[in-house]
Amino acid sequence: MSGSIGQAGTVAATPLREPSPADRTLEAAAACARRFWGPRLLSVYAIGSLAHGGFSQYVSDVDVALILNDPLEAGDPIKIAALPDDLRESGAALADRVSVFWGSVATLNGRAAGGRFAAADRADLRQSGRLLWGQDIRHRVYPATLRELVIEGAELALHKLATPAAIALLTDSTALAAEDVRRLTKWILFPVRLLFTARTTRVAGNEAAVEHFCSVSAGAAARLARAALAWRRVPPRDRSITGLIDAGLLLLYRNFLDEYQLQVGSYGRSDLASALRTWRTELTHAPHRT
Repeated sequence: MSGSIGQAGTVAATPLREPSPADRTLEAAAACARRFWGPRLLSVYAIGSLAHGGFSQYVSDVDVALILNDPLEAGDPIKIAALPDDLRESGAALADRVSVFWGSVATLNGRAAGGRFAAADRADLRQSGRLLWGQDIRHRVYPATLRELVIEGAELALHKLATPAAIALLTDSTALAAEDVRRLTKWILFPVRLLFTARTTRVAGNEAAVEHFCSVSAGAAARLARAALAWRRVPPRDRSITGLIDAGLLLLYRNFLDEYQLQVGSYGRSDLASALRTWRTELTHAPHRT
């Protein structure tokens, strides 16, 4: 199929080109959603790097957002859970990388519970969502506030990266360098993207986040951020990258933690500020391996 799926399922005319594996996966996801929900499906969007740019064939997720008519139903989570298996059976090339975000206009705006849209995903949908099928409802989505985005980012970082296992990996450059390129670049660029959001109230791809970070930061942390961005396009041929990691990673995380401590504290979240401060101390004093 050439072109992209547009309003009410029509196909918008675009120059003919061979669809990429990501394009075909998006089309398969939209077709699957239409089978599952029929007239209850309001819109299908691409979000993430396939919407705001920077998609990497090696490491990026295929982020799909489904908007259903209100109200959500008890069986909707079951269908969401079944969708990845249906995609794999369709033969979609990147089915294993599909991440589904879903809800309704009411849940997106906090008037009803349910679905899966964190504040950052809601902001990404409103700012950059690319309509694949159905009605464009982005103007009906309330903007995420900076407070929401920063607090959510701090909580997510603490949950994913402040565990003993994560701290051990972040302080062992040899082990980190041995990770697959997808995980390696996520570990490095996650705080870069959170810093970008805290400073701009925007959710953007790694390119924009790294460009912004390097415009205000220099030295080893900036060099590591640029290198990780390059590895998303062309994975390193060997793992002799420990020098870059040793020089820049802890500086990068200190930059992120110092800024987020101050910001969440200004929002009255002393609990989060304290947890971030503890995490910083643990990173600083953990045994560092090379």
